[in-house]
Amino acid sequence: MRFRFVFLVVAVLGFGAGCDSRTAPASTPAESSIRITRITPDVATPLKVGQEVSLAADVEYHLADGSGTVTLVIQDGTGQRVGNQHIEVVSKGSGKVALKSAFTVPETTALIVYTPLNPQGQGATSIVDTRAYKVLPGG
Repeated sequence: MRFRFVFLVVAVLGFGAGCDSRTAPASTPAESSIRITRITPDVATPLKVGQEVSLAADVEYHLADGSGTVTLVIQDGTGQRVGNQHIEVVSKGSGKVALKSAFTVPETTALIVYTPLNPQGQGATSIVDTRAYKVLPGG
């Protein structure tokens, strides 16, 4: 009986020694991601209430599986959408997308630009990059 117990412990320890829990299996796909690589106007320059803006954002993405969408969303300081959304459908893999929106800066203190990557069939997503603009009173 004791021999079986020792053999079982040695077998389990020997098996576990070959497995590194910090290493993912080779078949595990990379995580999906998105990154704004360029945005105009420059976020270092404040916008002014009433200003006409043509916003352009270049993004790089990696979609681990299937298809999905990359969207340009602009919101004011209260969470209200500003301008038109620009949506592009993307497929598994890595790529670049150019997104654009034109709008008049509303009465607010800030504008936030979001570029979410939404895998198909997934509701909300945490795969997003953001930029913020300070907004000054018009004048």
